[in-house]
Amino acid sequence: MSRYLLTALLVVFTAGGLVAIETEGAQETVAMTSVQKQIVVLGSEKEGEEESLEDCMDEMSSMLKELRKGLKNESLTTERSLELIADIQEEALECKAMNPSIIKELPEDQQAKAVCEYRKQMAGLVIVFLEVEIALLEGDTDAAQALIKKSYGAKKTGHKQFIKDEE
Repeated sequence: MSRYLLTALLVVFTAGGLVAIETEGAQETVAMTSVQKQIVVLGSEKEGEEESLEDCMDEMSSMLKELRKGLKNESLTTERSLELIADIQEEALECKAMNPSIIKELPEDQQAKAVCEYRKQMAGLVIVFLEVEIALLEGDTDAAQALIKKSYGAKKTGHKQFIKDEE
């Protein structure tokens, strides 16, 4: 597992829609529309060799493709399928700890909300990957394949929101 040095903000949402943001002793209040406590990671730096979010996502995508194809043509052993999904889950968690570069381009008052949305989407993806693992453990490759297909829908949605269109 990779290790990250994280720059974190503690964001506390109140019933009134205000949020207290604290980082390295500084505190600020901004308006938000949620009633939750969240830890928002606004940036990360990998110790040693730096891996970008794009690299992390590419690695996850490559493993997911191998799993999808192997399940479809029944060429993977159960052991290899479970290895792949565990690696995919780990990579998804690493990606979740990073932030899309587009967030830095947003106005400061929108960044915390965008980070929360990105992390919620990534957490949802991790849940799907856990469901794939359960399906594999139960020997239900059809369900695993359907869940993998579902993850591609999440990928499309996330990319639409968090990847800058290249013109």
